[in-house]
Amino acid sequence: YVQSLIRRVVNNVNIVINNLILKYVEDDIVLSVNITSAECYTVDELWDRAFMDISATDLVLRKVINFSDCTVCLDKRNASGKIEFYQDPLLYKCSFRTRLHFTYDNLNSKMPSVIKIHTLVESLKLSITDQQLPMFIRIMQLGIALYYGEIGNFKDGETEESACHNKDMLGNIAGAEDETRVDMQYPAQYKGQELYSQQEDEQPQGWVSWAWSFVPAIVSYDDGEEDYLGNDPTSTTHQQKAQTLKDPIVSIGFYCTKATVTF
Repeated sequence: YVQSLIRRVVNNVNIVINNLILKYVEDDIVLSVNITSAECYTVDELWDRAFMDISATDLVLRKVINFSDCTVCLDKRNASGKIEFYQDPLLYKCSFRTRLHFTYDNLNSKMPSVIKIHTLVESLKLSITDQQLPMFIRIMQLGIALYYGEIGNFKDGETEESACHNKDMLGNIAGAEDETRVDMQYPAQYKGQELYSQQEDEQPQGWVSWAWSFVPAIVSYDDGEEDYLGNDPTSTTHQQKAQTLKDPIVSIGFYCTKATVTF
C-alpha cells in the first residue's frame, strides 16, 4: 500500500519553473536559453489536467510540458570571456507544448518500456546570421558526438588537428632551417599537450556526461557489459533483464504550424 501511495504521488507531481536561464560555454561560443515559464503536469487520455495513476488495465502515464517565451541566443566571446557584440537571437519568444507518453510493462516497472515525446510549435521564427552559422554547426557537431558517446574523442581530434595545423603554418613561414629551432624551443609545450590529452582521457568527461547519465538510454551500450560479463552463462538472465530496463523504445515527433527561417 505504501509503495502504491508513493507511486501515485510521484506520478502526479506538478513542476513549475519561472525565469529559467541555461547557458553553455564552449571555447569562444556562448549558447544561452531563456524561458519565462515552464510547467509539467499529469493529464488524462484527452490530455486534460487530471490526477492519474497507472493500473493493471491501463499501464500508461501521460504528461504535458508547456514552455512559454523561449529565447535562444548564440554569441561569440573574446579572449577575456566577454561578448563584445550581441547577435540577434536564434529563436525569440517561442512557446511550445510537449506531450510525454509512457508505457510500462507492469505496475512494478521503474522505467517505461515505450517513451513517446511529441512537441507542437504554433509559430517558429528562426534567424541565423553569417557569424552564427559556424557556431551553430559546431554546436550541432557537439550534439551528435554527445549522442554517440564520442564527445571526448571529438575534442581530442580537434586538438590534434589544431596542433598539426599550427605546426604546418610555422613550417611554411620559417622554412626548413627554422623547423629544428622551433622543435627545440617548444618541446615542453607539445609534451604538456600530450600529458593534458592523457589526463583528459583518464578523467570523467564533466558535468555534461553526468547529466546525460540520468537520461534514459537511447543508444544501446550492452557491448561494454558483454566484455565485462564475458561468456558466463549465469549472467545471461541478468543481462536480459538489464537490457529490458536500459533500452526503452523512444519515439520523438516535432510538429510546427508555421515556420519562418531567416539567413
